[in-house]
Amino acid sequence: MDKIDKKILGELLKNSRIPITALSKVLKINREVLNYRIRRLKENKIILDFTTEINYENLGYLGGAVFIQIKSEKEKEFREFLEKLNYVSWVSQLTGIWGYGFSIIAKNKNELQMKFSEIYKKFESDIIDHKFLMHYKNYFFYEKLFGKKPEERDLNKKIISLDKKDKIILKELLKNSRTTTVEISKKINLTAQAISNRIKILNKKINIKYSILVNLEKIGIYQYSIFIKNKNINQKNNLIKFLKNHKQVNFIAEYLGNELLEFGIFVENPYLIRKYLKEIEEEFPKNRLVEISLFQQDIKSIKPPECIFEE
Repeated sequence: MDKIDKKILGELLKNSRIPITALSKVLKINREVLNYRIRRLKENKIILDFTTEINYENLGYLGGAVFIQIKSEKEKEFREFLEKLNYVSWVSQLTGIWGYGFSIIAKNKNELQMKFSEIYKKFESDIIDHKFLMHYKNYFFYEKLFGKKPEERDLNKKIISLDKKDKIILKELLKNSRTTTVEISKKINLTAQAISNRIKILNKKINIKYSILVNLEKIGIYQYSIFIKNKNINQKNNLIKFLKNHKQVNFIAEYLGNELLEFGIFVENPYLIRKYLKEIEEEFPKNRLVEISLFQQDIKSIKPPECIFEE
């Protein structure tokens, strides 16, 4: 992978629905060459998915993060079970205290507990330990992987409703963020222009983010999840601001009613993780490192699950 490939990945992380003609102008690359390079990045499994991310809270849903350590002989069955569930939005294999991390999406706290219980009861005798946290706010800055400045997203939680046509459009975009309006028009009784107009409105209503899922192992990047504890709320806000601006931090997760803060650090050399943690510690000496895990493999990408389209 050369510098041009990295530039392509950087732009697609920022907006994976950008038309080829526009991307060609931005990167000053011939359209045919650009199409060939994107196709090659997919064939080489560097681009794993063209993703559409939304704030599911705008649709009246809430989420919980689950971290689990399960017996090794049950891992395959556990992984396959999670992949099939229509309410799980992200699954990653980890190395560290936890073996897997995943998110559950539900309409309310009771439903969230019920869905978690379904998973827990099926593997109760095989689960060594687990942790369940309620999502509060999530921030993603994956553009930083290729030196791009991330755009600040509106995290308002105003609940809106979607009609049947909006849901069909959104479902098609969730399958592949680069799906064209012409392709979507074959699934719905609307013109391509009408679909384009609806997408523009949806973009404003639920703040859609079009991106890609990159195979970090293929590009020589190590991704870590860090949990720290800080009881000082005012300092926590300053810490979040500091992490947002840190060049190696590509996500932050706040959890409801919890002093734990999770964030992600990516490095090309695993020995550098200590350096960056030291930098953060020097700025915020009252922080206490609680957990550190290495992301091994993304099994299910971060995008809304099928359950949000149920009536």
